[in-house]
Amino acid sequence: MKKSNIYTNTILGRAARHAARLALTRGIHRAVTAMRCLLLAGMIPGFCCSMAKAQIIYSNPFNGGTVNMNRQTPPMSTNYAGGAQCVWWTSESNSATAYLLANGTIGTSRTTFLLPFTPLPGYVYTLTASVTVPTMTAGKWITMGFAQYIPPINTCVDPRFGSTEINGNPWTYLTEGSGGDFFFPTRGTSTGNAQLMPSPGTYTVQLVLNTTGSSWTAAEYVDGAQVGSTYTYSSNPLITGIGVGQTTLSSSAGIQWNYLTLSATGSGSVNTVSGNVSFSGTGKALNPAFGGLSYDKAAMTATNRFTTNNLSLLGVFSLLNPCILRLGGGTVDTTGWNGISNTIPITASEVDQLAGFVKALPPGWQVIYGINFLHNTPDNCEAEAVYAANALGSRLYGFEIGNEPEFYISGDGYTYNSFLSQWRLLAAAITNHVAGWAVTNGGNGWILDGADAGQGQLAALTDPFAGNESGVVSLLTQHYYGASSGLSSDTMQTMLKSEVTSDPTLMSLTTNIVGAANGRQSLGARITESGSYSGGGIVGISDAYGSGLWALDEMFTAAQYGCQGVNFHGGGFSPYSPVVDGNGGGVIEVEPGFYALGMMDMVPAGGSVVPASISGGAASIDFSAYGVYYSTADYGAVLNNKEVNDTVSATVTLGTNVASVGLFQMTAPQLFCTNQFTIGGASIATNGAWSGGVQSIIKTSNGQLTISVPPITADLLIPVSVGTKPAAVTAGPDWNLEFTLATGPADFIYHYGSSNDTHFVMGDWDGNGTMTPGVVRDTGGQWEWLLGNSDGGGAAYDFFFGDVEPGDVLVVGDWDGDGKWTPGIVRTNNTGGALIWLMTNTNLVSGSAGTNYDFQYGDAGDTPLVGDWDGNGTFTPGAVKAGSNTWDLRNENSGGDADISFAYGNGTGIPIVGDWDGNGTWTCGIIEGNTWELRNSNTSGNAQIVFGYGSPGDTFLVWK
Repeated sequence: MKKSNIYTNTILGRAARHAARLALTRGIHRAVTAMRCLLLAGMIPGFCCSMAKAQIIYSNPFNGGTVNMNRQTPPMSTNYAGGAQCVWWTSESNSATAYLLANGTIGTSRTTFLLPFTPLPGYVYTLTASVTVPTMTAGKWITMGFAQYIPPINTCVDPRFGSTEINGNPWTYLTEGSGGDFFFPTRGTSTGNAQLMPSPGTYTVQLVLNTTGSSWTAAEYVDGAQVGSTYTYSSNPLITGIGVGQTTLSSSAGIQWNYLTLSATGSGSVNTVSGNVSFSGTGKALNPAFGGLSYDKAAMTATNRFTTNNLSLLGVFSLLNPCILRLGGGTVDTTGWNGISNTIPITASEVDQLAGFVKALPPGWQVIYGINFLHNTPDNCEAEAVYAANALGSRLYGFEIGNEPEFYISGDGYTYNSFLSQWRLLAAAITNHVAGWAVTNGGNGWILDGADAGQGQLAALTDPFAGNESGVVSLLTQHYYGASSGLSSDTMQTMLKSEVTSDPTLMSLTTNIVGAANGRQSLGARITESGSYSGGGIVGISDAYGSGLWALDEMFTAAQYGCQGVNFHGGGFSPYSPVVDGNGGGVIEVEPGFYALGMMDMVPAGGSVVPASISGGAASIDFSAYGVYYSTADYGAVLNNKEVNDTVSATVTLGTNVASVGLFQMTAPQLFCTNQFTIGGASIATNGAWSGGVQSIIKTSNGQLTISVPPITADLLIPVSVGTKPAAVTAGPDWNLEFTLATGPADFIYHYGSSNDTHFVMGDWDGNGTMTPGVVRDTGGQWEWLLGNSDGGGAAYDFFFGDVEPGDVLVVGDWDGDGKWTPGIVRTNNTGGALIWLMTNTNLVSGSAGTNYDFQYGDAGDTPLVGDWDGNGTFTPGAVKAGSNTWDLRNENSGGDADISFAYGNGTGIPIVGDWDGNGTWTCGIIEGNTWELRNSNTSGNAQIVFGYGSPGDTFLVWK
């Protein structure tokens, strides 16, 4: 994913975004129209008349058939005021009869059905439902309300909104045969009850949550009459969902939900929390192949999964590079080479398919190949390892034997010593017969991995194994899951807080396995199997957007303590799987975990992860930060805001060598979204198509910037050091900017100008310290300068300067030292054969600029160029003599002799100048083809910086 696809700010893109906004607006309009129709029909009582202009968040008319709505999006939903189009109905119970049908009836199980929703400050929310009820016998009830937690899939004793599992705020229920309606603003507090449903019939019930004040309020109404009194919260409640429920019924006949609507009025308000983020130290080196995926070994037996024909999986995987694919898990012991001991056979053709699949991925992909421990022999182990190594070749990273050996000890009759003896027999069969084993690796050869123990096994397994197999095993491995699934405490909120606040498990585990590997395993330690919750994860949590924020915390926390990587487990339909691919066919969904891996992959190589110091209000909320240190004394940063209502205004100190940052962002409309999440401004398609990348470049002030991190958003700040960097303009025109003086594709691409443009310039037109694009056109015999103050967008300046003459060379620079770059034209004096320089000190919004400088410098045939040769802030002329490699530079904007003269290059390349080291002085360079050969002084000598960038035929420029 790194640098492979980038953001393009095209007119078409802007039109598409406008169309999307228009479609959303029309959708809201239709919803409001529907609400008005309900009002006119008398379905909503007079209390709501003041809400006629309310916008719909969710609406279920319940006019469908007997279609199960579990895991289905409501018919009407909008990305508005805390709601989202990308959520679904979630059943609280895992009972086979727990279902909500599209016709408004509920199955016979005691259960609750919830839609994710998080209220925002500044709105009045109205949850309205029409329900038809029969005579309610003793012990029977129905309920509706705002839920504190989207619960896990588990068995619940009491699924009312007042139960521990749901925690309703606020909620109501009609109970037993009395017809009494009870209003609870919180789980354990009732403000009153009323006999407003005295007989079977149809009633309209409303819960009104008002978040416009500093203290929220709640009230209930039945057919327009208030139940009890309005409640004012002393502490505003946590709410993450809305829903309906009922007790266990022998039959659902007679209970009918006719419609359910959540609407809002108000303009909203932004709660901003300020904080300071800084970094220190040089940290732990970040492994370029930190990100990884893990599949069960049985995934190899799926006919269509790891094959070169699976283009969608290849396309998605190819977005990551480098990456480690691990094949192991529990089925490593239920599969075996050629079906040894009645295991599921792993065949030569399946290994060949895997090898072909991996070799079709980018060169940075390698495989950790798991081998059966429990039902294997040394000869069979050797045969599989030899075949796999030959098939995979350089794509083989290493072998691991078995999976979570604690279960061999607890369930299969092994002791640690007998496990170690068996493991050594199998390991020797591999190392003695498979060529290329490399304990220290050194970049060559395959390695042996550790025992792959589960978390909590450090003392019993991981540490003694690291010592016993020092000099044999190169990488110590362990597993980590956020928690075990199926507990009532399993919520998105607890998961998000666990990594960096309340749960020290990951920090302790990482510190311990890294420490155990220190001095024993040359490649350190890696978490080779991981996920939010074990057992496949939790529907509605592990597959929802918030799990991506959790995964970012896990990876950067582990990296901060020296871990060499994390492999997220998955495959098939597992909720925690980064890529859902069914039973081995094409990709069905690209999940949040993969988005987190993509964001980690965008971190530039060569850095070290350092802890962050957070102060101010941001230190007391669910906000985390990590730094990435580079040898140039630059810090990059990851800012992870997991709050749903708080924007964080973060002042980040990155170091004085950081001139600007590239912003790359992960976000979604709602914490519980199951789609519509983006990284780099775009979603990832199931075929791997992705149009995202760095979204903007932000200037720092002396290495510091203040940035707003929206709720449930993670920002990656990629540092751009002081000094000029390469730029290349291609047809389109597309402006391709590179963040470093190093070989590689563009870090940032945007569109500026029209397809007919051929003259391109970059400069700091407004004096803010950032160079932005410009195009120059021949318009009726005059040069028209269209200069933009931002990347993409329209021209801030559109004016004429200079008549067009054949052979004109267009230059820009700060001629008078006021910080603003302005145009210049260099042309040949046909009489005297000298170069004539015409320059203006003015950029105009419109009109024609006058000439402030008119002088001769250089000879016909010379290549003119401009730069700040003496570092005084003023750009002056230079010329590379025709047919030679002689550079003549002058420090005044006037005719005269050269102040600096030297030889550089071979006289065939394209001269290019820039402030390559950021010291304020512009120096020489040559581009041969697309190879940049630069010097940090205007003197003769060899190139000090050499790299490849752009393509021959591009217009080469510099930017900062």
